[in-house]
Amino acid sequence: MSNFLYRYRVVDDHALDGLEKNEFYFASPSSFNDPFDCKNQFTFKGSDDNDWRLFFDMQLQHMKPQLSSEERRIEVEEIVQIGKYKETSSIKEQRRRWGKILEEESNKLGMVCLSKYPKDILMWSHYSDKHRGFCLKFDKKIIEDHFRCFHVDYSRQYPTFKKFVEELIKITINTMADDFWRNDRKTDDS
Repeated sequence: MSNFLYRYRVVDDHALDGLEKNEFYFASPSSFNDPFDCKNQFTFKGSDDNDWRLFFDMQLQHMKPQLSSEERRIEVEEIVQIGKYKETSSIKEQRRRWGKILEEESNKLGMVCLSKYPKDILMWSHYSDKHRGFCLKFDKKIIEDHFRCFHVDYSRQYPTFKKFVEELIKITINTMADDFWRNDRKTDDS
């Protein structure tokens, strides 16, 4: 496994200014060139009532932050008991609402995409002005010591809601454990 990460760049004033000042630019996911990147979609297939409880609790934390955890628990139980959320039209609405929340939250983040590979033809083509740019090499340990890094797994299928929540909880716990705020980052092994 490589001890380095790479960033492909075009030769332009912005990239040269970053080099001169020794700075990274953390872009909002809404500015990414891939419209599907960071869309945070999932499927409810295979979800049980406990998964839905987690879903509604997280949704209420965002939509009604003034509620105590006990008030949220009571409201969530009422929703689960009624069971209407399992209807197809309700699932579509829940996915739309949750998608909006996730998009709003992810657009508050700044990200820098890095690669494990310095000689990737597609990366050179897409991110280095058709092979006319340059590739920066970074010590992986130094990057990981200063920024929150995540490996990106690409899949042809959306994750189940249960897996999505499990990953979100891991990220939340890791974030809460930090002594100071770090910009969220992802590493790309393209």
